[in-house]
This record gives sequence, C-alpha cells and structure tokens, in this order.
Amino acid sequence: MTDAPTPADRLTDAEREAVLARDRVTDTLAVLQHRLDPRKVARQTARDVGDRGSALAEASLDTARRNPGALAGVAAGLGAFVIGRPILRFFRHRREARRIARFQVSPPAPNQGPDQ
Repeated sequence: MTDAPTPADRLTDAEREAVLARDRVTDTLAVLQHRLDPRKVARQTARDVGDRGSALAEASLDTARRNPGALAGVAAGLGAFVIGRPILRFFRHRREARRIARFQVSPPAPNQGPDQ
C-alpha cells in the first residue's frame, strides 16, 4: 500500500503553499515600499551628494596646495575667458574706428588765396 496523497490532501497543500507565497510577496512589497519611499530616497541622495561634494572639495584643496602653479594657470585661464571678450571687443572697435577714419574724406579747406 502506497501513501499517495489524495486529491483533498494535494488541494490543502496547494492552498498552504499559496498562502505562504502570498505572505512572501506581501513581505517583499513592504520592504520595497520602505526602501523606495520618496522622502527616504531624497534624504539618502542628499546625504550622498553632500558626502561626495565635501570629498571632492577636500581633494581639490589638497591638489591646489600641492600644485599652486597649476592653480594660478587655471585662474589665469578663467580670467582670460571672463574678461577676454570685452577686451577683444575694445580692440576690434578701435581697429574698426581707425579703418573708417582712414577712408573718410575730410572736408575741403577754406580758400585762403588772394581772391578773398
């Protein structure tokens, strides 16, 4: 005689497995909802960005202390980029004004001959 499960036993086992599976899914959803809470994600992201930002600032300061010449070069390049356009405009305007003045016809000089 074999102990084969009856259809009623198989149904009961299947229902028990379904309940356990449903409980596991519910637990998983609860964990995901807790992890993916928008406020929690925003706080964690802000904390991570702050940590990385401060680490980047410290590394930048250390590099600047070790290489002051490079820092001066970067500062000069940024200064030239910011101030360069107005300076170029100034010289371009002067050059253009000289070119225009060179081609302008001056008014005729008044006659200073014996006729007057």
